[in-house]
Amino acid sequence: KEKVQDAVVSGRLIKYSYKNKDDLNLPIKLSYDYEGKNFLSKAGRMRVLPQFASFDTSAVAKEARRYPLELGQPNVNESFFDIELPENFSLKYLPDTVNSLSPWLDCLMSYTLEGRHLKMYQRWVQKTRQVPKDEYRAFKKFAEDLAIKLDEHIVLEQSDGQKK
Repeated sequence: KEKVQDAVVSGRLIKYSYKNKDDLNLPIKLSYDYEGKNFLSKAGRMRVLPQFASFDTSAVAKEARRYPLELGQPNVNESFFDIELPENFSLKYLPDTVNSLSPWLDCLMSYTLEGRHLKMYQRWVQKTRQVPKDEYRAFKKFAEDLAIKLDEHIVLEQSDGQKK
């Protein structure tokens, strides 16, 4: 329920499921179905969806480091989002796919429209536990560039005569 509240104000969890919890050779898969109000930010007749991916740049706030930067345990994290568009809305802007690769981590964020369904796929691959001191400046540039690329939003437009 907390995950739903993070995504949608006054959200209501409809269904929650998980798979592969007993098999360490398979990734754990969590699925949420929910509904809620105020998921879209209003901008006149336009509606702006929340940002689906971001990269926290607080770890690269320093210009230089005296020690390696700890990233944590290497891992892979995938997320899928499927949003059904209301009939009275059309797609106005869909961000381009972001596919950023580095020696430390990879990020893929793709957006597609299939019929009335907006589909977003996100994949993060952290490849290493730490960034060596001598690679920090390159990592800092990669992280800051990635954060800028991911700062995109899907925009919908409300049809004439419809109020919602």
